[in-house]
Amino acid sequence: MTIPAIKSTLSIQTVLAHYGLKAGAKGAMKCPFHTDGKASMKIYPETNTAFCFAGSCDVQSVDVIDFIMRMDGSTKRAAIMKAKELIGQPVSIPAKVEPTPPALDIQKIYTESLATFDRTPSGRAYCEQRGLRPEVLGIGYKSRKSKERWGRGCIIFPLVDKNDEVVSLYGRAVKGNGHYYTA
Repeated sequence: MTIPAIKSTLSIQTVLAHYGLKAGAKGAMKCPFHTDGKASMKIYPETNTAFCFAGSCDVQSVDVIDFIMRMDGSTKRAAIMKAKELIGQPVSIPAKVEPTPPALDIQKIYTESLATFDRTPSGRAYCEQRGLRPEVLGIGYKSRKSKERWGRGCIIFPLVDKNDEVVSLYGRAVKGNGHYYTA
């Protein structure tokens, strides 16, 4: 079921009833989204919408899905699922699956950054300006031309565990304000 179909099928009265609310004979009611001394919300059954006329209310025009979302403090997706339940439709909105980025090879990045550091004047200059001693701290540099985006143009600091094993990396851009951490 599409969102426009939900909005046209689910009546605003059904949504109000679900929350124990009811509009008066002329469609007026107290707005549930702010402290309302008098009926400042008008219900429009022909469009399945509501409008709050109070200037102090940040909610003005809402449809059935927006009404559910605001009442529950939920996401749009959760409100759509609830709207489908109120209609009596099966809920089957596929979850958005984000692709997992490939894991970073921390050891490879660090080793390459150590080799690149000596060939990079900007990395050395950055360390000199800040009084950092690369040979003591194990600082490397990741080229801005690197294929891998993580830490490009950064001096690379190894983050080690109690056994001096590199377990993570911190990259600090030598130009700009970029900061990079590995997990």
